[in-house]
Amino acid sequence: MNKEVRNWLIKAFEDYRVVRHEMNLHLEFLKELCKKQDKDFDILDFGNLTMYAVEARYPERFLIPSVEEARRSFEIAQDVKEFVLEKLGIKEDEIR
Repeated sequence: MNKEVRNWLIKAFEDYRVVRHEMNLHLEFLKELCKKQDKDFDILDFGNLTMYAVEARYPERFLIPSVEEARRSFEIAQDVKEFVLEKLGIKEDEIR
């Protein structure tokens, strides 16, 4: 088997296993997956966003953030969005 094909199949299996079996919403985990493809993802700082991505799914455990916390989280989310769109070569108006 061609080494490139073998590597592609292994990567496809890893991606399938991660997506199908872990269904992980922790942003640091997702960042690590992205870093395997592009080391620039290491600069991302998610702050408290993982808490909102995961905990908001369980309303009985969700804490309401302060206005300042909400603003900071929004800024972080905007920064992450801009970073990812730039990496993908997509302009924001192309996704609206």
